[in-house]
Amino acid sequence: MGYLFAILVFLIGVIFHITRKISYYKKTFHILKLKNIIQTFLKEEWDSFIGSGCVLLLVIAVVYFVKKNNLDANISTVIIVYCSILLSGYAGQRFFFNIFKTSEDVLYKKAESILSIKIDKIENEQKELVEEKQDIIQDDTQDSNQDINNIIDKETDK
Repeated sequence: MGYLFAILVFLIGVIFHITRKISYYKKTFHILKLKNIIQTFLKEEWDSFIGSGCVLLLVIAVVYFVKKNNLDANISTVIIVYCSILLSGYAGQRFFFNIFKTSEDVLYKKAESILSIKIDKIENEQKELVEEKQDIIQDDTQDSNQDINNIIDKETDK
């Protein structure tokens, strides 16, 4: 039972949680690019990574205890220990992520700013279309009035 393998199994659990969160964010914030989501997650979640590092230290202590007391001779003990290491990687990252949740707030603000920019752009386009239609209606009204005046003038001339 090696320390390196235990760390690798732990990291697999952490990475599994991270990929699930990023895919959730991709679905929730579909307006943001995946690269932006990953960068924000890695930048903002440093505190949950530190928490996972503390859990990793605990895992290494457990592996040391198992090796020191020669508990790794039994295959079922080894399987249970590695499964618990995998679960502790996932659960540790999830636990600390749920405590801090800093990236979610930042992503909400980014998506909100992008949406407000798009909404402003749409509102401006709608205003331009309304003004354009009003100009067309006004021109048509003036043309119609001119036509009516021309008809009236012709009728009065006869």
